[in-house]
Amino acid sequence: MKQSPGTQVIQCSLNRQKPVKAAIVIFGSSLEVIHDPQLVTENIVAVLLKVGQLSIGVLSVYFEGDQELHPYLSALQHTTHKLHTNNILVGGDVNAWSQWWGSVSENHRGAEYCSFLHEQDFQILNSGQTPTFEIYRGDRWCTSIVDVTACSLSLLGKMEEWRVERGLTSSDHNAITFSMRLEKALEPLRPVSTRIYNTRKAKWSDFGSHLKANLTEKQITKVRISNALGPEDLENILEEYTNAIHRSCDEAIPKLGSPKYSAKPPWWNSTLDLLKKDAVRKKRRIRNAAAHRREYTIEIYVTAKNKYTLAATEAATASWREFCTRQDRESMWDGIYRVLRKTARRQENTLLRNTAAQLITTEYARLEDWTPETLETHRVTGPQIYTDGSKIEGKVGAALTWWEGGKESMSSTFGLEPHNTVFQSEMYALFRAVRLAKESRAASISILSDSRSSLDLLKRPSATHHLALQIKSCLSEIREEGRKVRLFWLKAHVGTAGNERADELAKQAALTKETADYDKVPVSYVRRKIREGTVKKWQARYESSSTGAVTKVFFPDVLAAKRILRDTVLTPAHTQILTGHGGFAAYLHRFHLKNSPSCVCDQSCEETVWHLLFECPRVSLSEAKP
Repeated sequence: MKQSPGTQVIQCSLNRQKPVKAAIVIFGSSLEVIHDPQLVTENIVAVLLKVGQLSIGVLSVYFEGDQELHPYLSALQHTTHKLHTNNILVGGDVNAWSQWWGSVSENHRGAEYCSFLHEQDFQILNSGQTPTFEIYRGDRWCTSIVDVTACSLSLLGKMEEWRVERGLTSSDHNAITFSMRLEKALEPLRPVSTRIYNTRKAKWSDFGSHLKANLTEKQITKVRISNALGPEDLENILEEYTNAIHRSCDEAIPKLGSPKYSAKPPWWNSTLDLLKKDAVRKKRRIRNAAAHRREYTIEIYVTAKNKYTLAATEAATASWREFCTRQDRESMWDGIYRVLRKTARRQENTLLRNTAAQLITTEYARLEDWTPETLETHRVTGPQIYTDGSKIEGKVGAALTWWEGGKESMSSTFGLEPHNTVFQSEMYALFRAVRLAKESRAASISILSDSRSSLDLLKRPSATHHLALQIKSCLSEIREEGRKVRLFWLKAHVGTAGNERADELAKQAALTKETADYDKVPVSYVRRKIREGTVKKWQARYESSSTGAVTKVFFPDVLAAKRILRDTVLTPAHTQILTGHGGFAAYLHRFHLKNSPSCVCDQSCEETVWHLLFECPRVSLSEAKP
C-alpha cells in the first residue's frame, strides 16, 4: 500500500516471503503511534496507539482461507501479549463463518476462531446481518460475513455505532465503521520541531530595521558588552538581545501554521470521484433488484466498475508520464530530491553534550577514538580531482574537474565511442586524472570517484586491464618522485559539488564531443556481437527448417524459447504437446501405428494437438474445473 501525505502506513516492508495482506493506516497527527517491526508480518499488523493516558493495541489481520487457522491464532496471541496492554482491538478478514458475527451457518474455522476469542476474553462487535463481502462470480452474486471486529472487555463500554458501510468503498469488501468514546477530545501532538517562524515568507529588510530599532531601544551596543561587570550582567544583556530578536521576528516574519495534507493522490479529479460514486451506487442496487432483473443489474455494475478502474489507471499513468516528461537529462534527480525535501521530516540539530557535560551522542566519541595515524591517512589534503563517466542517449563521455580551496580551477571533458561502457569511461577519467596529477608537480593530490568497481579493480594485484596497468604505472612514477596521490570513493548524487560538476561535464561530453579520445573495444561488446550473430544464424536455420512445425507455433523466437525452457521443468506430456510427437491419432497414423487419424469425438476431424487443445469436447478448456 502506498503512503500518501497526511497518512502513516504500517505494513510488512522487510523480508517479505509472500504478498502483504494486512496493513494499518493512520490519518492525521492526533494519535501517537508506536510500532515494533518484529510484530508486523504479511498477515498480521500490530501497533500501539497512545490516546492521552490510554494505550490501545490495534491489530489488523488476514487469515488465508486455504491455510490452517491454528498458526495464525498462535501468532495473534503472541502479538497481543507483546503489546503489553489490556486494551486490545482486533479486526480483519478471517475467512470463517459463525452465527456469532451474523453468518447463516458456522463452519469449523468459525468455531475455532470463536473459541479463541472466548479464551482471550475478546468481545465480538459485529451486529446485524449486512454482508461484509460482496462479489459477482460467474453468474452469481456472492455475499458473506467474513470480516470480524473484536475488542477486549475493557474497551467494550467505549465502542459505539458499529456498522457496515456499503457505499464507502468500491472494494469487494464493504467498509466497517465504529466510534470509540474517549474521556476528552483528541488534541494534536506537540510538534517535534522547535521552529516557530516561516523564514520563506520573511521580510528581511523589515526585520533588519526592527532589530536595529529594538537594539537601540535596549541600548545594546559593543561598548556596553565590553563594559559588562560579570557573568550576571552578560546574561541580562543576552536575554535582552534574544527578546529583541523575538520581537523583530514577530513583526517581520509570519509564524508557521500546522501542516495541511491531502490524502488524495495528485492525479485524482472530480471525474474519477463521480465514476466511483456511480459504481458504488450501482453495486447497492444489486441487493434490491428483482430476480428477473438481477443479472442485468449485475452487468450494469460490472460495466461501471470497469469504467472507473480504467479511468483511474489512465489518470495515474498520465500523471506519471507527465512527471517523467518534465525531467530533462541534466536534472533527472531534481524531482526525486524535491519530493524527499517536502516529505521527509527535517532533523533538529542536537548538542553533543548536555548541561552536565555528558555525551548525548556517540559519534564524536567514536571519532576521537580513531588513532592519529588513521586520521592522517584518510585526511583529504591538497587539490582534489573529481572524475566521472556517463552514457546517455547511446553516447559515452568522461570528465574530470580540478578543485582547490573549495573552487573549481580547471576541467576537461573526453569523448568515447558508443560501443564503450560506463566502466570504461570511469576508468579513462581516472587515467586522465592520474596523468594530470603527474604533470602538475603538486606534492599531494586527492582523486575522488564515485565508481567503486573501478577503484576495486585498481586494488587488485592481478588486474590486467590496460587502463589499470597504465594508472598503476603513473602512480609508481609519482611515488618515486616523493609525491603522493591518493584515490577516494565518494557516494554519488548526495550534493557533493565537485562530484555533481564532474557528472554534469561527463553528460555534456557524451552529447557534444564529436571525436573520440578513447576507442578501445571492450570484451563485453565483442561477446555481445558474437552472440547476436550466433542467435541470428540460429533463428534463420530454425525458420528455414522443414521440421518442427508444431514447435514453431509455440516458440517462433529461439531466444525467447531458450529463456522460457531454461527455467521450466518439462514433463512427458509437455514434450508431446510442444513437439506434436506423441500419442495423437494423426501422428501415429503417419507411421502406420494406427489405422485412422480421426478423433473418437468426430470421425471427420483428425486428432492433432490443435484439435485436442481447442476443439475436442473431451478435453475442452472451457469445461475444465478451476
